[in-house]
Amino acid sequence: MKVWLKRSFFGLAVVAIGFYALAAAHAVDTEVTAEDEEYLAKIYGEEVPGPRAMTSSLAGELAVISQVQRAVLRIAPVNGGIPQGLTREPKDLFGTRKGLCYDRSRTIEKSLRSLGFETRHVYIYSLTGPEALPILKPGVTSHAVTEVRTREGWMVVDSNFPWIAFTNDGRPMGMAEVRADVGVGQLHWAAPFEGHQNIIYREPFRHLFGVYSRHGRFYPPFNPFPDINWSELMTHFD
Repeated sequence: MKVWLKRSFFGLAVVAIGFYALAAAHAVDTEVTAEDEEYLAKIYGEEVPGPRAMTSSLAGELAVISQVQRAVLRIAPVNGGIPQGLTREPKDLFGTRKGLCYDRSRTIEKSLRSLGFETRHVYIYSLTGPEALPILKPGVTSHAVTEVRTREGWMVVDSNFPWIAFTNDGRPMGMAEVRADVGVGQLHWAAPFEGHQNIIYREPFRHLFGVYSRHGRFYPPFNPFPDINWSELMTHFD
């Protein structure tokens, strides 16, 4: 009996260590590199946003965040994803001049981080289909966006349209508040963003922080294990 227990414990330990090593290898790094800074400057062009430390109000933060979003949408206006198995950093977005939500959101996040903001990546998946576990279904309607922490709370920044979750009465809204408003319609967006909201926010959905891909082909080592930033994922339990 003792021998069996020792073998079982050893086997479980090996599996746990293997899983940890695999998860660590696929942990998405959010550090802003010198190369990122170089290409972010090229993406901004002549309209260089100021750092968050230079803002003294929520309105100032919103202006910087909007400027970043506009710059990324301007540099990659074409909807064409960077192929799987390739990196999707600011350098890649600048070079291809095209991208999809998961490409643009990466550059938006790195830009905001470089300016002193805290961000987290958000994976959204639709619940409009009949499946019990839609997140497991290939091809489920999904979207990748950014949450940025303002001085008055988290706020959603879209990666395909010039929409930011900022209400017409001056409140930033995080993904939880946007999701809670589905079917309710109590949130009304500020004039610059009204009419630009992606339809996925208006129908039932769920979201996960820190999930950059379900298939592992967006970030090195490009193996079939989800690309995840574990610290962002754990903010679900804050």
